[in-house]
Amino acid sequence: MAGIIPLQFKQLTLDGNNFLTWVVDCEFHLAAMELLHTIAPRAAGAAEIPLHEVAKASVFIRHHIHPDLKMEYLEVRDSLALWSALHERFGKQKTIMLPQARRDWGQLRFVDFKTVGEYNTALHRIVGQLRFCGQKVTETEMIDKTLETFHPSNIVL
Repeated sequence: MAGIIPLQFKQLTLDGNNFLTWVVDCEFHLAAMELLHTIAPRAAGAAEIPLHEVAKASVFIRHHIHPDLKMEYLEVRDSLALWSALHERFGKQKTIMLPQARRDWGQLRFVDFKTVGEYNTALHRIVGQLRFCGQKVTETEMIDKTLETFHPSNIVL
């Protein structure tokens, strides 16, 4: 079946190293399918979600995870339970990503890149990671970061 229905985005890897991007992609697609409520915590006394919607969301999530993860979570049939189990297992990626992004930010130097484009790509990747982890980075800080890596005699203001 995996070969019949194409993937809309990359599967969640076995080690979960792409969990953060996978979550965002999955949430966007479930929202587009009007199934985002199937992975949201259910309030006490709330109306039951139709079984076909839960099943549709579960099929979608399972289709986008590594085959070994499918086997590991074979008994989990509820989309919310599966979503929660995956978050419990891989949801700590932000705590791992933030120190790495801060270190990359501290070591970022313009002179380490062959082209301005390569530097710009690295700068925006690091800033994106920092912002995703909740750290604010302003345009002024990005400009200051770039300018501080130049030798003072090369800066003309």
